[in-house]
Amino acid sequence: MKYILLLILTLPIFAQAIDNSKSTSTDNTNNPTTTIEPDKEVSQSNTEPKDNTNLTQSEIRKKRKLEIGLGYGEGNTAFSEMRGFLNLNLEYNLTSRFSLGYSHLHKQRFSTSPYLDIIGIGVFEKTNSLEVGLLNFRYYFFEKFPLYITGGMGRDYVSHYKRVQYQYGYLNNDLSFGNSPVIREVNSPLANYRFYGLGFQWVFQNGFFIGIEQLMLQTSYEYKYKFLILNKNYTTEGILLQPLLFSDYQQTIKTPLSNIRLGYSLQF
Repeated sequence: MKYILLLILTLPIFAQAIDNSKSTSTDNTNNPTTTIEPDKEVSQSNTEPKDNTNLTQSEIRKKRKLEIGLGYGEGNTAFSEMRGFLNLNLEYNLTSRFSLGYSHLHKQRFSTSPYLDIIGIGVFEKTNSLEVGLLNFRYYFFEKFPLYITGGMGRDYVSHYKRVQYQYGYLNNDLSFGNSPVIREVNSPLANYRFYGLGFQWVFQNGFFIGIEQLMLQTSYEYKYKFLILNKNYTTEGILLQPLLFSDYQQTIKTPLSNIRLGYSLQF
């Protein structure tokens, strides 16, 4: 009898334990959790590329916006008596197709040479200075092939040409020397430029690039003449003759410029 009473008393506790077990099982079914094995997680992370090395030229320009380059260019003697010049280039890619930039052309040359002609005897001093700043605008035609058209304008920072003639005297018919000191100077005021052309610039995945350009540059040089007579006995006719022999003149040029440069594109 006592075993029957004990069984009756333990039935509610046993039923409650079964209910708790069922409720726990139901909660696990409604809220499943997924466990990723460590090996699978590592293998998935290893298969994802850290950097895309198959970017097109357009995508690289969009990613690397600022370009800094150093180059070498050549023009004809109408642009400068020195064919070669150095250039520094800064370019900013506004979009994958359009960019805005600045180029600075630099070269200096100084020479001295004696002369003997019908005017007199003396020395020529020539200074050719190339300090030209050019603003450019580029448009790239294609996504993968970096061919572009460019154009813009610029200006001299210093006079590109200066020649000073120091005349010491002249030779008489009997080859005797006559004293006649005169200083004559010809210089070019600051000129404006405009240009257009084609270019090609290949940017590598690491940011380094190589580029070439072929431009057509136009300007109008104006040459000013002035003189200083140091001989107190110089005749009036000789003074009036100077502007006729050496007068101001103007030269309009249209010259090709070839340029090659190397540089690096910055990402920020």
